[in-house]
Amino acid sequence: MGRPIGKYDSKKRYCPMLGHEVSFAYCRAPGTNLPCRRIFDCWRQVVDIEGFIREHFNDDEIDSILAPRKDKMTSLVELIEKARRDNGPSE
Repeated sequence: MGRPIGKYDSKKRYCPMLGHEVSFAYCRAPGTNLPCRRIFDCWRQVVDIEGFIREHFNDDEIDSILAPRKDKMTSLVELIEKARRDNGPSE
């Protein structure tokens, strides 16, 4: 069995996206089950991030982490469509 996924959770770094210090735990799971897409850049010099990701995530998850970010318009349209589906038909 490998290292526990929370091994580095108490370590902290400055987050260039948020503009303040955050813990590794936040970057590892920022409101989703997958790490922040910038985890490799931000944590590379602090922990063996490539090894950590390979140990705890499968190939499909790693592909999702590394996938380019959707543009804002695409994301907005997807959010609107999801809200319509979740709220059911309007009458």
